[in-house]
Amino acid sequence: MPQREKARLTAIPDILLTAAKFIAPIIFATSTASQRLLIVCRGQRLGVHCGPQGSSLHFERGRGSFEDCQVRKIALFCLLCLTAGSSFPGQPPTVIWKPLVQAIVLLNDAPPKTWNAYKAEKHDSWILVQLWRRYLFLDLREQAVYDLDPQKFKRKDDTLEWSEGDKPSAPIAISNWDSRNVGTMQRIRFQFGKDGGVLEVQIPEKPNLRSF
Repeated sequence: MPQREKARLTAIPDILLTAAKFIAPIIFATSTASQRLLIVCRGQRLGVHCGPQGSSLHFERGRGSFEDCQVRKIALFCLLCLTAGSSFPGQPPTVIWKPLVQAIVLLNDAPPKTWNAYKAEKHDSWILVQLWRRYLFLDLREQAVYDLDPQKFKRKDDTLEWSEGDKPSAPIAISNWDSRNVGTMQRIRFQFGKDGGVLEVQIPEKPNLRSF
């Protein structure tokens, strides 16, 4: 067998090929990195590959053919599955925003007429501030603010659902970012642009249980 053909084979011992005839009719071996699937069926290796250049099906050992109906159906089914998997990548994670009941929001040192504050369920440094119809995503760790599309949220009771895939590619322009602890609250202040309004958000600070 040419070296190139040997390199294409998945590392499965030859004894497995013989055992496949008697123990199990089909054995699968996958390679996630290269989107490759190896089918051992009736002592033959059928390689199914799905990549950027398209999908292909070939025999990697033996002189088998598609005359065997069982082999043909299995191989074509696996080819379709791999093709579908490459065409539809994994969905971006869904973020659950829970309301911050004790939060305080000030715009230019005065409470806005309509506002809400939320915290991401699995991200302690993600805060969502709703100012009327505007949704501001505050990344406290990156000290960045993103303007989110209100149409991308789904409301369920008092929580909001939002996909990370809808996050804008770049944050909005802000300045004078300041974050500090004030008593039992964490205060975040920043200015829109260089000469815009100042937004202040106060959220409850997690108690330090180590001190008890």
